[in-house]
Amino acid sequence: MMKMMTVVLATATLMVSYAQADDFDLEHTDLSWLEGCWEGEAFGGYARECWVSGPGHHMTGLFQFEGDEAVGFTEIMHIGNFAEGPGLRLKHLNPDMTSWEAQDEYIEFPLRGAGEGYVHFEGLQIERKNHATIRLDLKFPNEDGSFMEETIIYTRMPFQD
Repeated sequence: MMKMMTVVLATATLMVSYAQADDFDLEHTDLSWLEGCWEGEAFGGYARECWVSGPGHHMTGLFQFEGDEAVGFTEIMHIGNFAEGPGLRLKHLNPDMTSWEAQDEYIEFPLRGAGEGYVHFEGLQIERKNHATIRLDLKFPNEDGSFMEETIIYTRMPFQD
């Protein structure tokens, strides 16, 4: 089911908009609050997500979904300034490391705005509630024109030696 929803997401035009300054880019945005590892319930299972900073205000993330006591899929994510503009790109991987998307394809969420403790992409927004909690809201169209919406409340995972 997740693979089907991703294909719909990749081919559909998302209808979510946020105010955006014409000169907005990641150079003027502090996303350090997103760094670290987070966990929460998602898509009827359990999710973990970790983010690290990179040069030039880029960030790289890893999402792992667990369902039925096994890894269901993984996402590799990258937030950056791309030729088409700033955004978040991701690829889905099966547990055997085969990709859902073709080799040169990815899912893209264009950046629509950001501020202290939040970042809004087209169809995806992340908001810091406090030091230990973030909220992720995902909205994308289904094949029948209705929208799939998922909210994930993540808590910061404790540091382990």
